Amino acid sequence: MNAFDRKIKEATGSYLESRSIEIIQVNVGLRCNNLCAHCHLQASPERAEAMDWPTMQLILGVVHCVRPAFVDITGGAPELNPPPSSIHQRP
Repeated sequence: MNAFDRKIKEATGSYLESRSIEIIQVNVGLRCNNLCAHCHLQASPERAEAMDWPTMQLILGVVHCVRPAFVDITGGAPELNPPPSSIHQRP
């Protein structure tokens, strides 16, 4: 049990539980066409970090199993990330 779980149990008498997941938020990268002072990710045009295709496939599997009402794709400007066809590994 981690420290967070212990504190929750101390405060409430039990653990946190989820009955369903309505929203899955996915941060796909840090490349952005803006450099905003308020950005907690420090995304910018100079950042190149992007989620790799195997990780995207894992997330798609989770989304398929969980079936949330919404999938919120975020992370800098997601549309600036490379399309899967240019990043996925070919055998």
